[in-house]
Amino acid sequence: MDEARHSPNPSEITALRAELPPQQGNTGQWGQTSQDKTWKYLCFFVSLILLLTVIILSVILSEVLKRTQQVQEKVFQLNEKVTQGLGDAGHDRDFIRSEVFRQMKAVLAGNESSCEPCPLDWKFFQGSCYFFSLDNLTWTQANDSCVQKQAHLVIINSRTEQDFLTSTGQVTSWIGLFKEGQKGNHRWMDGSTPTYFNWDSKELPDNVTAPACMMMYNYGHWRDFSCESGQFAFICERRQNC
Repeated sequence: MDEARHSPNPSEITALRAELPPQQGNTGQWGQTSQDKTWKYLCFFVSLILLLTVIILSVILSEVLKRTQQVQEKVFQLNEKVTQGLGDAGHDRDFIRSEVFRQMKAVLAGNESSCEPCPLDWKFFQGSCYFFSLDNLTWTQANDSCVQKQAHLVIINSRTEQDFLTSTGQVTSWIGLFKEGQKGNHRWMDGSTPTYFNWDSKELPDNVTAPACMMMYNYGHWRDFSCESGQFAFICERRQNC
């Protein structure tokens, strides 16, 4: 009777087991929590490394793209300088040739010149022949017409040449200057960059949003105009054969 009275019942045995710490290798609640925390720390560490790697690669890629863009801009600027230099050299050559011709003409002073005279209906000025057409054409048509005459739309290099053209009383006419798009540079027919401008103060060319060609008012000022929309007279120019 006493032994039965002091023996623990099943509920007391279960309570005692719950109070005991889990043995090594036990898969109780404490063991599962520790393993979960270890994996969470590991995942966090790997994610942090990946994030840092992505950030570093992004910075490096951004720097590479920036350097590449800088190199491309330098190459573009160099090409622009070379093109402008070639155009300026062509202008200098024409100017020197005109000056030599003018000096020769002054020295000959009445003697017959060895240069071929300008064709009939063409006007002579400083070593060039000019044809003033009154046909109203688009800029492209006008240029084609000049090419057929073994000439090109007029290239104006100086104030002196501008004054000569204005003094002829020619109506509003196309000249050989054009612009390639909104951000393009102005170019003469020979590809050179202008060194002389005579823009109309009321008609600045900066607001033109499409490829444009230049026309000259009868009083001499220049203006951008749509190459194919307008039809104007035009002026052809070609060097005198000497």
